[in-house]
Order: sequence, then structure tokens, then C-alpha cells
Amino acid sequence: MPPRPVAPPSHPAPLPARPAALTLALLLALAAWPGLPARAQAISAPPLGYPTPAELAEARKEAAQLREALGREQAKAKAAQQAADAANARATQAERAAAAAEVQSGKANPEQLAALRLERDAARAEAASLRTELAQANEAVKRLKAAASDAGASTAELTRLRRQSQEQQDTITTLRTQLAAEKKATASANAAASAAAASAAAAAAATRQPPAPVARTTAPQPAPSTTTTTAPLPPDLSDITVPGCGAACPTFVLIPNPGPVTLGTGSDALRIDFKHRYAMASTETTVGQWKAFINDSGYRPEKASDTYCNWDDKAYSSDDKLPVACVNVTDAEAYAAWFARKYAGQMRAQGQANGAPLRIDSIGLPSELEWEFAARGGRYTEKYLWDDGASDAETCRHGQNYKCHGGAKPVGERLKNGYRLHDMIGNVWEWTASPWRDQRSALPLHGREAPAGVSGPRSVRGASFVNFDVRLALSYRLWYTPGDRYSYIGFRLVARIAP
Repeated sequence: MPPRPVAPPSHPAPLPARPAALTLALLLALAAWPGLPARAQAISAPPLGYPTPAELAEARKEAAQLREALGREQAKAKAAQQAADAANARATQAERAAAAAEVQSGKANPEQLAALRLERDAARAEAASLRTELAQANEAVKRLKAAASDAGASTAELTRLRRQSQEQQDTITTLRTQLAAEKKATASANAAASAAAASAAAAAAATRQPPAPVARTTAPQPAPSTTTTTAPLPPDLSDITVPGCGAACPTFVLIPNPGPVTLGTGSDALRIDFKHRYAMASTETTVGQWKAFINDSGYRPEKASDTYCNWDDKAYSSDDKLPVACVNVTDAEAYAAWFARKYAGQMRAQGQANGAPLRIDSIGLPSELEWEFAARGGRYTEKYLWDDGASDAETCRHGQNYKCHGGAKPVGERLKNGYRLHDMIGNVWEWTASPWRDQRSALPLHGREAPAGVSGPRSVRGASFVNFDVRLALSYRLWYTPGDRYSYIGFRLVARIAP
């Protein structure tokens, strides 16, 4: 358990010599800190291989604990400084009183003069003792600062190694995909050559006899359906809105469901089969929409430490059309819960403003595969939203990325994808409802996710304005811890339709 805070010392009248209580308190505080030297050494030791998400989270926790200990020791050092200053003042006062008594020694009572000299000597001793305590307190602060600095540096190194590991895996995946494509092209060429040879042989062996007539049959007509649909879904890609809400609410688009379909190619290929229908917000959640939530609900995100940023920092909130950033998983899910409570019963499809509202099953963050299917916009097996070999200018027409220069841009400025969604690639990473899984093949192929909680790493998708090349791929995956708040992470909502 961290040491209990020690109250700053009081300033009693001068005494002959005060016991070094503050020094003892400092030494006990350091001794009570569990394994401080060993823990600092463990954090700063070079990692063996690439760290796991759990190791990175533990390192961040250790660094935070050391920063807290440093704050406590700095407060004690400040108290020691104040006590030393007070003792110095009393010593100075005693010096002056003794000097005045010396001057007036001819008139002063000898006993009074002796008492003043004793008071002066006691004040000098007390000041010397407190100076020693202050030096020890400053030394403790110095040691803790060094340990906290080592912990911060080690945490940064662990994060860098984890990113490096993922980038190397991306390169391996890309090479495997290229090899598979080359094998497929070779097999296709061989098959075409074999088919051409077989066709030539069949033509040489063919006779001039006319083919036998083919009997024509009439296919049976299906029986008329007796099933009636009381509330049919609107057409695919219909806009779904909250009438009267305007820019304070996102517009959703009803995503098609073609049945079982393969996303990606090669080692990335997944055969998904969604059993539910859903509508995706056409843009990332904006600063203006986030402000409407803050003002209506009274929700207040926890203020970020120096490591992170706050959504209302001027650099990120100056335009209501910018995607809201510097929000963590808890913030995003709080917004989704508020939007569901307030607007789920009012959502209607385009052209049905006066009809019955849609039956909404849930509103929240999309799962990884809900996000990817919508992001592809019908490009089920393509790597990017653009053709291979596209110029930097062409990629920038689809999504704000590193090669476009500048930070995040107002939503909706880039081209829509095939499902009429903006900024699915670039601008800001988007939180999902999916807990991180190291293998893409482990994702649930039905597309739904159980509540993930906020304890483990969470998947983000879509890349941001700080990324380029392979990270702009439609199947690229990354994770952050749920409490992370960065200027390049935001979110968008999904509304799942009740069956």
C-alpha cells in the first residue's frame, strides 16, 4: 500500500534540538513503497521479444504508480523546505536578540543574557537539523524522479516495439498475399491453356450430324406465399434519420445484406454470414453532435493527463464539423447509450417521415466485421477503396491520410464509398465494440459482439491522418487500450434493426 501522506510540521517556539522526525518519516515512506528499486529496475529492463498488450498495460500502470509516489515525496520535500525556512527565521531572530543583549550587556541581567545565548544556540541546532532533513527529502525526490523517468521511457519503448511487431506482420501478410495472387494467376493461365487444347480436340472430332432436339419442359411455378410482412424494411442504402434533429444527429445508411460473402483475399479471406440488418452512421461522430450530447446529458469526460488530450482542446474542437477526437471507449459508449435512449424510438427511413418508426434492436459501436463490411462498400476482395497503384492525390480523394498533409478534416469532404459512407478510411481511427483478437480468423463471422467491457485492449479500424500505405488497407487491424485518448481516434455509431 502506498505510504500515508505526512502532515507538514508545525512551527513551535525554539527548543534546544528537535528529533529528526521528518527524516524518519521520509525513510519509512520509501521503505513502505513495495519493492521500489526492484520495480523500477524491472520496468527499465530491456524487453525480451515483443510485448503483449497485457505487458504494455502493466508497464503503464507501474509508471503511473511511480508518478503518484513522486508527487507524494515532492509534497514532503516542500513541507521540509517550509520547516527549514521557519527554523532559519527563528535562528535569525535569536541571533539578533543575542547580539542586542551583548550590546546591552552592561545593563542586562547575567541570567537573562545566558538564556538568550542558549536560545540562539538551540535555534542554530534546529536549523542545521532541518537542513539535513531537507537534503534527504530532496535526495528521495531525485531518486523517484529518475525511477519515474525510466518507467516512462520503458513504456514508450514497449509501445514502439508493439507497433513495430504489427508492422512486420503487415509486411509478411502483404508478401503472402502477393505470392498467393501470383500462384492464382499461374493456375489460371495453365487452366486456360488446357481448356484451349481440349476445345481444339473436340472441334476436330466433331461430326456434321445436327444435334438431337432438346425437349422443352415448363418449370413448375412456385406456390403463392402465405407469409405477410407487417413492417417491411426500406430499400437498401436508404437514409435513416431522426426527423427534426438536423445536424445534431447523424444520418444512418441501411447496409445491404447479400448473404454469405467472402471479405478479403489470401490469408485475410473470411467467409461472413450476417443474420441481422444494420444501418451505419454515414460520417464519424462530429464535434457538434458530441456537444449536443454533453449539453443535454451533463456527461463530463475525465480530464486527461499530460499523455493524452481533451476533446474540447481548441485545436480539436474549433469546427463543429470536425470528427470528435480525444475520446476513449467509455466516452464513446456513453454517447451511444444516450443517443439510443433519446432517439431510437424516433428513427425513420427516408420517405417515411410520417410513418411508423423503425424497430431498433440496439445502437452502439460497430463490431470489427460490421465496420469492415460497410467500409468496403461492395469491394469485398479489394485491398483498398481505390485501385492498386493509385496516386497519392487519388488516395486523398477517398480519405484524409498522412500524404494529404494537415490534421483531421471536417466530415463528409471526401468521396463516399459504394454504400454512401464518408471517411471510412483516414481522418481518425474509429473505436469498435470488438475486443482485440490477435488472429483475424478468430473474429465472429456472424458479425455480432457481446459487450466487450473496458478491461482489455479494444480494436480500432480505418486508420487516420497520421497513417499511410498498408495501414489504409480495408482489412488492416490495430488496438489501443480502452482508456486511451488521442487526437487521431474517434468513433461512429451503428443501429441494428430488430428482426
